[in-house]
Parts: sequence; structure tokens; C-alpha cells
Amino acid sequence: MALIFGGSGVGSGRNSTTINMQAGSSYLIPAGTWFLDLGPYTDYQVYDTQTGSWRTPGVSGPQTFWVSSDGVNHRLVIQTGCVVGATVTSGGAGYTSAPVVTINSGGSKFTAVLGPVLNTVTVVNGGTGYVYPPIVNVNPPPAGGVAASGYSTISGGVVTSVTVIDQGAGFSAGIPLVTLSNDPRDSVGTGATAVASLTGTGTVAALIPTDFGTPSGISTSGTLPTITLTGGGYTTIATAVPIMAWSATSYALTSAGSGYQSAIITAVATASGTAIYNNPTFQKNSLRSQAASINGNVSAGALTTGGTIYTGGIYAQSPTVVVIGATSGGATSVAIPTLTLGGNDDVALLLPV
Repeated sequence: MALIFGGSGVGSGRNSTTINMQAGSSYLIPAGTWFLDLGPYTDYQVYDTQTGSWRTPGVSGPQTFWVSSDGVNHRLVIQTGCVVGATVTSGGAGYTSAPVVTINSGGSKFTAVLGPVLNTVTVVNGGTGYVYPPIVNVNPPPAGGVAASGYSTISGGVVTSVTVIDQGAGFSAGIPLVTLSNDPRDSVGTGATAVASLTGTGTVAALIPTDFGTPSGISTSGTLPTITLTGGGYTTIATAVPIMAWSATSYALTSAGSGYQSAIITAVATASGTAIYNNPTFQKNSLRSQAASINGNVSAGALTTGGTIYTGGIYAQSPTVVVIGATSGGATSVAIPTLTLGGNDDVALLLPV
């Protein structure tokens, strides 16, 4: 006989769980369906069997949502203060095997993936009658590689082009098959075909993060760790820079300024380095950035230390700090704070469903 839970006050037999997580920690979500209430620094991640790494779908906390976990492939993480990804800024040349990736502080770990990568997708037959642009499906590379993606454009019911968004990595098995599938709302479009081309053989195309390390291992606040690639039989060495998940833990003052009645401190930053290959889904989107909101202390018109950090934000590198101040007739001199960057702890609540 099956026992079905339901109705007000009828429990599933599992208890609610409050998790106090330190920066740099992870927690496997137990099997079952849960309602998650995440703090501002907590990420929900799913294990990606294609790349062999954990991925962060959607947005970071604070947020609430439902998840059905198998107890193995779903987890919560606090990555603030840690290295969460890497941007390959030069793919190098002549690689015959994947190089070994090391980092000088933080303890994060990466696996290098060689090219080729997706170069272009060319429309062979535009088909007829398309009401909506068809969905572009690129067969994935062998396990361990990064999937490619793109979208199509139509004109007069005909597919005219395919734009590549993610070039992927690791297409060692050859040119992937590209198929164009109808938008679910489109029952009349038919006949469109496209073919792919590859580039980047013998280059380092991506670094897959396998462990985000700890914030306590980062040697200097605000200074990016150094990634080094060794071996692999290269003729020209590849380079990469880390993507951090830094958060403000406090602020100091280079100048206190004057004329302030109140002040909010925030900051902005983008990931360092220009990617040699476009993989925004895997690289740039590995970090869910947030802006800091810090209520600065003001005394006698000057900014002082010890303000309240509502959220320390999340930044890919050392950010540019901005003071938004209420003044009487304008500040006579501008306050210049500097942020101490590191990891912030957080709390997550799991309610059984």
C-alpha cells in the first residue's frame, strides 16, 4: 500500500534543516523534494556530467525555489572569497596533450580542455515556412568537453543564418552534427539544414573548475592569484586568469571626505582578461555577480569606518568602489573607501515538501 503525504499539517517524515555554512564550504542536498531559502552568498549547483564539474543554474541568493534532489548531484556552496572559474586569454599553440593547471594561492583545481572549438555554423538549406526561428542543436563533444550553442535567424520563413554563442571545447571526435529543431509553436517550418566548422586545434580552449578551494588560501585581498599551465608539448604557451567570487568583508578609508549627511558604499567589477574563445555560458556566467550595499558611518560630515554591511556583493576581481552620498549643498571633498575582500559566511534553510 502506498502512503501519500498531503494536506495541511501532514509531513513527509523529514525535518527542516538550517545550515550555517562557512565561506569555501559545500553541502550535498539530501534526497527528496525541498523548498530552499538561500542567503545572499549561497549558490545552488547541479553536477554536469558533460564537463565533470558543478554548474550554477539561474541566479544566486537571496532566493527561494523548489528542488528535487537525488542526494548526489545537487548541492549548496558558499564560494565567496574563492576562485570559481578561469578565462583563457591565449590558447597558445602546438599542444598535443592537456597541460597541468596550477594556481599559486587559494587551492582551486582545474582541468584543461584542448581545441578544436566551434568556429562557424553555415546554413546549407534555409527551408521554408518557418514562423519562428528554429532551435539550434550542436552535438556535444566527448565527455569532458564543453558544449557549444547558438541561435538561428529567419527572414520570410527561411533560415538565413546561425550565430554561434558558445564555441565549446574538446571537439576531438570531429565536426559535430548540427540540427535545427522547430520552435514548439511552429508546426509548418521545414527543411532547414546547417553544417559546422572547427578551429583552434592544438590550443587550450577552456579550463574546467573541479574544486573552488578556500578563501583562507588566497594570499592577498584584491590581488588575483596566478594560473600557470605546464606541459602538453606546446610550441606557444597558453595563458589564463582566474574568475574570483570576492565579497566585501569591511572597508577602510584612503580619504574620509567632508560634507556628507549619509553614505552608501557599493562597487562594480567585470571579470579580468579577454577570452580567446567565446564561452560565456561556461566562463563569464560561472559567477553570479552582486553589487555590495554598505551603510557607511558618517560623523561630522566625514565618512568613518565600521559601517553596516547589508551585503558584501560578489565580484570577479577587485572592484571599483563608489560612494553614493546625501549631502547638504554638495560634498566639499569626496570620500575614498577601499574594500577588504574575502569570503562571507551564510545561512540556508531547507524545508521538506
